[in-house]
Amino acid sequence: MLSNGRYLTIANIAGGGAVILICQLIYTHVYLQKKIQTKIREFSHYKGAFTVLSKHKKAIEFLGLPLTVGEVDLVDTKRNYIDERKSELRIPICGERDGGIMVVRAERDEDGGNFETAQIELMLDEAGRNIVIYDNGKWSGSLVLLDSFNDICSILPSNQFCCHFKD
Repeated sequence: MLSNGRYLTIANIAGGGAVILICQLIYTHVYLQKKIQTKIREFSHYKGAFTVLSKHKKAIEFLGLPLTVGEVDLVDTKRNYIDERKSELRIPICGERDGGIMVVRAERDEDGGNFETAQIELMLDEAGRNIVIYDNGKWSGSLVLLDSFNDICSILPSNQFCCHFKD
């Protein structure tokens, strides 16, 4: 039988090993999360969404500068996904005046090339509006494109799509 002193030593070693293992698992999880976030930010449709956003004066006016970009929620696989043909990313974005979620929807051909941005929607918190700032018409849905931004947002209820922008 082990004496009380030896038992405590073995328990201490086991406890220390468990703590080290847990710390290693947490570190690995954080490392993998950062690696995946970096990969997501390298996608052409992710980068392209910010190019479109920076050129959309009304969206920038709603948000205000400077912009802070959050990380895509990797746990929410129903609303943040990348598969063989389609991708939808919900990117938290915050400006000086308002914040919300920028939803980037993209599709790619059967050959598996780069994603092509199909639609970019800005869901604003304070303004209570959904603004589609880009739509090439390839994403499923029934949105009407306008030639440029006008005051239609002041006419439509806040829960409807408005302020469409066409290149």
